[in-house]
Amino acid sequence: MLKTKKLKWFVGMVVSIGLIAALVLPGCAAPASGPAPAPAPAPAPAPAPEYQWNYAESHPRGAYPTFDFLNDLIQYYSDGRIQITSYYDASLGDTSEIIDSLATGELELGWNYPYTSVSKTFGALFVPGQGSTFDYSERMFRSYYNGISYRIMRDGFAQAGIKMLMTAIIPPLGLITVDNAVRTPADLKGLKIRMYGSPPALEALARMGAVPVVLSGAELYSAMQTGTIDGTAVGQPILMWNDKFYEVAHHLNDLGWLLDTPAMGMSLQVYNALPADLQEAVDKAARDAEFTQLAMYNSRMDEMIANIEGQGVTYSRLTTAEKKAFIDLMDTDSLWEEFVRPALGDALFNEWTAEVIKNREIYG
Repeated sequence: MLKTKKLKWFVGMVVSIGLIAALVLPGCAAPASGPAPAPAPAPAPAPAPEYQWNYAESHPRGAYPTFDFLNDLIQYYSDGRIQITSYYDASLGDTSEIIDSLATGELELGWNYPYTSVSKTFGALFVPGQGSTFDYSERMFRSYYNGISYRIMRDGFAQAGIKMLMTAIIPPLGLITVDNAVRTPADLKGLKIRMYGSPPALEALARMGAVPVVLSGAELYSAMQTGTIDGTAVGQPILMWNDKFYEVAHHLNDLGWLLDTPAMGMSLQVYNALPADLQEAVDKAARDAEFTQLAMYNSRMDEMIANIEGQGVTYSRLTTAEKKAFIDLMDTDSLWEEFVRPALGDALFNEWTAEVIKNREIYG
């Protein structure tokens, strides 16, 4: 009898504990019997891009952020079907080599410059005596205004096998000099100043009293460091900061003497071989990037000026009268006749001249 009572007590305790556990700890109940659930399927791997492209630039990363942005847009608008790897600091060649590689199709995308060696018509683009404002440059060099200088660049590059995707509007150039501030022609006289191989620009420098020296951009830093040259005629705050010229040169002189409009190009062979939907993606990316370029540039200008001045660079802001002294020495009308008319022919020269004068009067 005692054993029976003890057993009943034990069973009752077990049942009570089970009920309490079921009420208080429902999550601890034993799972129902049955097959184990199947594991979640692994995510599908991203499809491999259909096109692997290279982009080359002779400057350090960040010198032209809008071109990097354009590359990002191409990848995005193509839904990842195009993948771009970027190379900087002339690691795939200097600007001339980049242009040659674009023309032959060995390179898909690249920073390029309208050298007269690419097309003789480019001699018209960067001569002194044009306007000196962003608004002027936009009207002349932007695709959405279809300005005459834009059309000259587009057609000249196309003849060389390069599709021009967009231009980069930057301020009129000043001079970077190693040891001497330049505010008057007397300050410039006899200085060895580097310039790219533009005949009218080289002639203009000589007329202002400098000794022009043709060097590639890749040689510029070392040439100023060793004293081979006294400065460069391609001077602007962002370039001086990005290329670290402040380490070897101590003056940036705001002459505003010459327009400078590099471009981003694509191999025409590569573009023509694309299906229509990817051509459309590339074109849309180029249009959208071009609309943002000037805002991106202006947003960095004050910061770059502060940066170089913080490194000990003297930024000389010339007055209108001081700039005019250099313009008078250049005799821009004769430069146009000597270099632009032969490059364009009479009809296109007359059209170019009329558009320059009209936009200069309206926009400065």
